[in-house]
Amino acid sequence: MPSLTAVILLGRDPLSLFSPEVCAAPATEWRFLARRFVLVNEPATIERVLASHAERYGRNPMSNRMLRTVLGDGMLTSEGEVWRAQREQVAPVFRRERLAQMSDVVTARVEAMLDAWEAARRRDDPVDVSRAMSRLALESVAGALFSIEMGTRADALLDAMDELGRRLARPRVLDALARPSATSRRAVRGPGGALRRLVASMVRERAADRHPPADLLTDLVAGAGAGGAGEAQVVDQVLTMLVAGHETTAVALAWAWHLLAAHPDSEARLHAEVDAALGGRLPAHADMARLPYTKAVLEETLRLYPPAIAISRLALVPDDVGPRGVRPGDLVMLSAYATQRNPALWAEPLRFQPERFVEGAPPRYGYVPFGAGTRACVGRGFAMMEAMLVLAALAGRYRLERCGEQPVEATGRLSLRPREPIRMRVRARARA
Repeated sequence: MPSLTAVILLGRDPLSLFSPEVCAAPATEWRFLARRFVLVNEPATIERVLASHAERYGRNPMSNRMLRTVLGDGMLTSEGEVWRAQREQVAPVFRRERLAQMSDVVTARVEAMLDAWEAARRRDDPVDVSRAMSRLALESVAGALFSIEMGTRADALLDAMDELGRRLARPRVLDALARPSATSRRAVRGPGGALRRLVASMVRERAADRHPPADLLTDLVAGAGAGGAGEAQVVDQVLTMLVAGHETTAVALAWAWHLLAAHPDSEARLHAEVDAALGGRLPAHADMARLPYTKAVLEETLRLYPPAIAISRLALVPDDVGPRGVRPGDLVMLSAYATQRNPALWAEPLRFQPERFVEGAPPRYGYVPFGAGTRACVGRGFAMMEAMLVLAALAGRYRLERCGEQPVEATGRLSLRPREPIRMRVRARARA
């Protein structure tokens, strides 16, 4: 693929860059003006960049500027000692014993959704599965981490994120150069400002609470001090965790329902497992070990549709990466989407086959939906727990049926979302 073509595709729709040929290649190189792009697609090289030689690479400061317009200096954008301090502060929340406590919050949110879906089933109304999973995931994260009932703020936050995604989808070649244009930065400030105002109101409410709950938000508010820069720091952290924390789960669940409806054998095996393990009741954290196929369905979904298509690292020093090595200033790209569809690593890589995760472990650094190395997603355990509980609870009562035969396409600007809402009908099913 010519370099100019590759850069234009990266600006318009990053997903179109990753052709079957690119997914199968150990490395691919493009050059545009003064910028050299190297996409690496082998587990050993991915491990080198993200783990064993991570000190030779930094975050891409130019593309990070776009994220900072919205997220400030939260864990997704910060570096060095600031990032380490932030991660150390939130890491205890995601320990195994805390996950068990937070699972009750997730189950309560699912139970409320079951009532809404039952009403939709009786009316034979189609459900926007994409939106439903986004709202459920957002309410679960807000409740589990911050003891917040989102209410109408959930729709306001999701609307702002949808608008942000639409604005990011408008092609600008400068963005593909990892130098976001002033026009692009201005475009995200509208919905980005709405997101920040919503979260700031939550932070102020907690700061004013004379008897706050013992949770992460209370710890963040207490640790940052009052007003000004202190409040901004908390907003950065909370917004990052709300956005990143719900997006992965929501997108994975939406794609999972779509894939299950298209693969009735996998759907039937999921139903059989859920019926045998739960017997009609809602799942709890203790049930997760009895739901290996449920987990495999989600793992396979994340293989085909990882939430982040690619990440980039800026080479700080020369390194032996790619066909000709990299030099300082080169941009090294790592794509979960490409690596997880690499036929050298995965048999029949385009086929939805959850059994592959039941039968064996995925190739190390060949399966990276949550990133890898020191900056791997700190909340990946919570995300998988939440997704398993939601999938098992809803599959225990319903199956979802596609509305029409229109193919569902993916788009990859904000995350690997469906291009259009996934609308499905809720059908009751008899338990085995």
